[in-house]
Amino acid sequence: MKLILTFSLLLFVYSTNAQFAVVSSDDGCADVRIAPNSIAKISSPLQNNIAVLIDENYADDNPGTEWVRVYFGQEPYCFDCTPDMTQHASGYIHKSQLKVLEALEPVADTIFNIVYTLETFDPSDKNMIYDEGRDAIESINGRAFFGADCGTPNTEIVKAVAFLQGSKDTYFYISMDFLWSILHADNHFTYYKNGDSYFAVQQVGEGACATDLVWVFEPRGLKQRLMGGRL
Repeated sequence: MKLILTFSLLLFVYSTNAQFAVVSSDDGCADVRIAPNSIAKISSPLQNNIAVLIDENYADDNPGTEWVRVYFGQEPYCFDCTPDMTQHASGYIHKSQLKVLEALEPVADTIFNIVYTLETFDPSDKNMIYDEGRDAIESINGRAFFGADCGTPNTEIVKAVAFLQGSKDTYFYISMDFLWSILHADNHFTYYKNGDSYFAVQQVGEGACATDLVWVFEPRGLKQRLMGGRL
């Protein structure tokens, strides 16, 4: 089965104190609330295996709390996400409804993997907008660039393919619309599985410019993309 992702639509801040987790509820979904208690208004229900970012600064400031503050894209592919996280949705989930990503079943790259084709970065065919008064790239081809403070990338992703369940007959092309924000990524991933969902996690960039990324796939294709990890 050859499936092609043609979607037209898809955290980087100042200290490394965030952690990826996935929703894992006996009810099949968990409620995100506007305050850390069970009577607060529900802002968004999230299905099982949706990835979120746990704000560990909040946990450190509230020892013993049963609630965690989480961040996630306002739509599944984080198209509107920006490095300063102001466009992420946020709220509170009871910690019993989450599993940290590292607690999931590890998966070998013979079962699930993503391959980027990399070439030398070519600025001539891209619409790049720079931060006013700075030499940093704000966006590339309309998508916020998550490596702005490190200048122009040396390489760029020109193609991305996800292979699922170890079969070269089951693959998914990832549209370039999902990739403009992370052109400086490499091919280092860690893979996990939970139920029928697969997770590919990587750090994009390095040092002060690093951000974390998780791709979430299921047998029919891409389910989610979440960027972040610097809170």
